[in-house]
This record gives sequence, structure tokens and C-alpha cells, in this order.
Amino acid sequence: MIAQWLASQRFASLPGCIPGVILALLAWPLAAQYVAPSKAFLEKNGFYLESAGFRVRLANDEASRRALNALPPHRFVVHKAGGVTRYVYADPGRCNCIFTGDVDAYKNYRDILAQPLPGADDVSLTTSRRPVRC
Repeated sequence: MIAQWLASQRFASLPGCIPGVILALLAWPLAAQYVAPSKAFLEKNGFYLESAGFRVRLANDEASRRALNALPPHRFVVHKAGGVTRYVYADPGRCNCIFTGDVDAYKNYRDILAQPLPGADDVSLTTSRRPVRC
């Protein structure tokens, strides 16, 4: 349908590959949401979620395992009940657990992702640029 619309617009005078390129660029954000997170990100993500204020529930009984399997892995699910918004995140691979948090925890998590915590190898914060005198 979009390809037909593109063909009917001014794009009809463009070379044949241009409408296809435009369509691919429009579809890219939709496809990107289904890409699995990298292993390095998943290794840190549990720490980020806990640091942001999410509570961890291990899936160690039958009911919690069913809940874990019902949720999409590594995606936030938003539950709204009684005017309260809860964010739920399932991690079946790393910890076999479910993270739950409120709006504040989710905002904290987004802030952490926007400004990652410095790692142990990041020495730029501790080194001085002044010359050392003997």
C-alpha cells in the first residue's frame, strides 16, 4: 500500500530503486524494535534495573515460571490498574527472573541508560592532567 502511494506521488519520476530505499528507511525503526539486545548489554541490564529501583522476583516456583513465560523476554510491559502504572521486565536467560517497578524506577532506569555508570576500566575520572613532580 505504501509502495503504491509512493509510486503515485512525485517519486514516480525517480529511478526505480529510490522508492524502495525510502520505504526501507521508513520501515527501519519498526524492524529495529525486534532486534535482540546484545550479550554485553544483557549482562549489565540486571544491575541497571536494580540500581534504578526495580524489585527482582525469581521464577523459582510454578506460578512465577508461568508468569515469566507469558511475558516477552527483554521487553518492558506496562500494566495500569487502579490508576497505578507498573513496569514489568522479564529476563529468562540471565537470572530467570522478573523485574517490577513503578514510574519512578522506570525514569531512573532511562536516566541510567542515558548516562551509563563509569566502569572499572574508565580511569579518565581519576587521573589528573597535571605533571608529576619528583
